[in-house]
Amino acid sequence: MQIFDMHHGISLVVAKDIGPGTGPENFDIIDTAGFEALEFIFTGSNTVTVIPTFILQHGDESDLSDATTVDSEEVLGSLAHITAADDMPGKTGYIGKKRYVRVRQTAGNALFGIIAILGTAHHQPTPDQ
Repeated sequence: MQIFDMHHGISLVVAKDIGPGTGPENFDIIDTAGFEALEFIFTGSNTVTVIPTFILQHGDESDLSDATTVDSEEVLGSLAHITAADDMPGKTGYIGKKRYVRVRQTAGNALFGIIAILGTAHHQPTPDQ
């Protein structure tokens, strides 16, 4: 039997702690250096006042002062995950080529969190969090 080891090839980063999200708001910048894959997991919603809307932004500057909206061709899945209470979890993939990426909430109000999963690490095993 073949064993598939994802544990040693990924790293987890909190992109937004579970709590209220009220747009517009930028969430934490994810540095993709040393990885070939990025997936955002939206989780924890139990209150939706106004359905939130999101975009992905990316750039080459570590503070994302050069941030631009990610083209839809570089996004896997949908960013429209929170449409009602307990409408979780959801996932969105990024396949662009910029080093720094973040989720931006443009409108709405909900209680949620976002975890970024960096995958296909160049050097394995990745450190434990």
